Amino acid sequence: MIIEHIISFLYNIGTGVCHQIDERTFHFNGHPLMVCARDTGTYTAFIISLLYWTVINKKIKGGMPPTYGLITASIFIGTLVLDGGTSYLHIRETNNQIRLLTGLLAGAGASILIAPCVFSLLYRYSSEEVFTKNKSSFLIWIIMIILLFFIIRTEYGPLYYILTMFITSGIITMFIMVNSVLLYLVPPWNKKTIKDWKSFLYFFLPSLVLAAVELYTSFRIHIYFKNLGII
Repeated sequence: MIIEHIISFLYNIGTGVCHQIDERTFHFNGHPLMVCARDTGTYTAFIISLLYWTVINKKIKGGMPPTYGLITASIFIGTLVLDGGTSYLHIRETNNQIRLLTGLLAGAGASILIAPCVFSLLYRYSSEEVFTKNKSSFLIWIIMIILLFFIIRTEYGPLYYILTMFITSGIITMFIMVNSVLLYLVPPWNKKTIKDWKSFLYFFLPSLVLAAVELYTSFRIHIYFKNLGII
C-alpha cells in the first residue's frame, strides 16, 4: 500500500537522526514511532511551538525572548541534558515517560531560541519586537507542552499518523533553519536577505537539498554501524 511505503520512507528519515531502540520508543497499536521517546518530544514540541508562536505573533519577530523566556528555555533544555547525561553515565535510571517530557521541554525551549535568531538574521523585514513578549501567551504555551506530554503518553492508536507528521515536519524544519543560517555565512548568500518569495526560495531550496543529503548520509552511516553490530 502507498501509506505503508510512505511510513517506511519516513521511518528511514528517523533513522538518520535517532538510534530507534525499540524499548525506548512509543508504540501505537503495535507500530513504533519513527524516533525514540526523547526525540518524539523534541521534534514534536519544536514544530508545534514554532507554529504556535507564528500564529500568536501574527508577524515575523526577530527580537530575542525576555529574561524570563531565556531562563525558561535554558531550564527546559537543561532538563534533557541532565536526564540524558546522568542516564548515559549510569548515575541513575530513566524511562520513556521522563525521556518524552524532557524532550518536549527541550524542543519547546529550542524553538524560542532558534526561531528569533533565524528571523532576525535572514528576514529583512523582521520586527524588532520580542519573540515571546506576551506573558499570557507564554503561559498558555507552557501548559500546551505539558498537555502534549499527557496526550502522547497514552499511546492512543490514531495519534500515530499525527505524530509521524509532526515529527517529520520538526526534523526537516530544524535542519532547514540551521542550514539556512550556515548558508548565510558563505558567499553569495551572505549578501542576501529574505524579502519576498524569490529570495525565500534562494535560501529554502539549497537548505532543503542539504537537509536531504545530511539525512541520507546519516541514514547510511547508521545502517553501516548497525550491520556491524556496533549500534
